[in-house]
Amino acid sequence: FGAMVEILPGKEGLVHVSQMSEDFVDDPSTVVSIGQKIMVKVMEIDEKGRINLTMLLEGEKKGGTGSRGPQRDFGRQPRFEKKPYFNPSSKFRK
Repeated sequence: FGAMVEILPGKEGLVHVSQMSEDFVDDPSTVVSIGQKIMVKVMEIDEKGRINLTMLLEGEKKGGTGSRGPQRDFGRQPRFEKKPYFNPSSKFRK
């Protein structure tokens, strides 16, 4: 299945096993452990508000010819426009 990762206090996302390593992952506990801090990237927030994450960060990927073959860009546009994050409670912290 994968691993749940807390990305903000009270906000969790899922790193599916296919997004943990370029190599096949049978058991997520062989890659990550409870309490471990890891770098992730938000891939998608679906219509139900679920956050999908990846541990496969740019520059860390192996050569582009894994078991899935070369990576290709089909010109897909992102589903969500990137906007700066604003934390409304931050104005109260001083």
